Amino acid sequence: MNKEKENTEDKIDKIADMLDSIESLNEKETEELLSDKDFRESLKAIDDFRRVIIEDSYSESPDANKEWQKFHSDNIATSAKKNRINRNRIYAAVAGIAAVSVLFLFILNIIDTKTTVSPESNISIYTATETPRQVVIITENGEIHSLKDSVIKNSLNVDEKHKELSYKDAKVNNQVAVLHTLVTPQGEDFKLVLDDGTEIWVNSNSKLTYPVKFIGNERVINIEGEAYCKVAHDPKRKFIITGNDVRAEVLGTEFNIRNYTVYDTQITLVKGSVEVSTLDRTEKTVLTPGLNAHLSENGLWDVKEVDTDIYTMWHNGYLYFDNETIATVMKKIGEWYNVNVEFTDASALDYHIRFLANRKEPLENTLKLLNGLEKVKVTKRDNTIVVRASLRKDSQF
Repeated sequence: MNKEKENTEDKIDKIADMLDSIESLNEKETEELLSDKDFRESLKAIDDFRRVIIEDSYSESPDANKEWQKFHSDNIATSAKKNRINRNRIYAAVAGIAAVSVLFLFILNIIDTKTTVSPESNISIYTATETPRQVVIITENGEIHSLKDSVIKNSLNVDEKHKELSYKDAKVNNQVAVLHTLVTPQGEDFKLVLDDGTEIWVNSNSKLTYPVKFIGNERVINIEGEAYCKVAHDPKRKFIITGNDVRAEVLGTEFNIRNYTVYDTQITLVKGSVEVSTLDRTEKTVLTPGLNAHLSENGLWDVKEVDTDIYTMWHNGYLYFDNETIATVMKKIGEWYNVNVEFTDASALDYHIRFLANRKEPLENTLKLLNGLEKVKVTKRDNTIVVRASLRKDSQF
């Protein structure tokens, strides 16, 4: 018998002892016991353990650790794999205390009535919005068009299925630099192909302003939010992207730029070379592949080598986190799927995880992967995700 199984059976034995002692109490003694906070929390932990054992959906969850190792094994230090608990054996052990199950469930019902955390006392990480989720194009004169509008479909190449819009060979006036702005809501990203062949992936909750046709000796666009750029090489015309107080200048390369706020302005280079600077050009630096430049509060560039996947995998359709807090992970999940996120346990906010999920898949798939990590227990009720510390983290046993 391995150590993990021994620990599990020890937990079950202690649970049985506790329930046996409860069975012998009279009503007054039971009330006194229930008034003890530590005892109530212990029973809650038992309930969590019971639910993990008997929920079929949990036992069928994907192994998130294996998925991460398979996808990104080169970047994560290998560690000894622990054998997963033999769920059938645990189930049989729990069945052995069935004689007191009625009393157990009765007490849990009392606790749920008396100690359920109210929504006001939960820690809210993200609140869902009612804003319509639709990608739109805003023309230079302020007109707002959906991708289904004839004015867009008749002049541009629209691929709604793959969420892509191309300006190559667009039917527009070549003599005037007409500007368009693509706006993506939360939970939606979109790909643009500009008239020079440059590919731009625009992340959710972003605005990209660009000319329908590049005219002159520079190609200039502006981003508010986040974009991944695969710039078509043109030695005669520099490609310049601006946003907030920064400017990136290239001839042809691949990089990610993020500037949702002035305090989170970052440029990450994947291929080629890029010169990054403040708009007034007083602070500038040249990046090589694998470097990230973060504009610090003092107006200087903080440049360091990074795992570029952390900054760029979103454009491939992934939620990707390397040693991030669960609070950060859950906020991103809430934003993408537009669901409320609440924590019942403040200690769980700072747990760190490595996590990978396909954000094109349903929310339920992502939650199964999270539960598979066994760091927290995540459940969905209506349009709210509730996160609480797992048994492994907060067990009394």
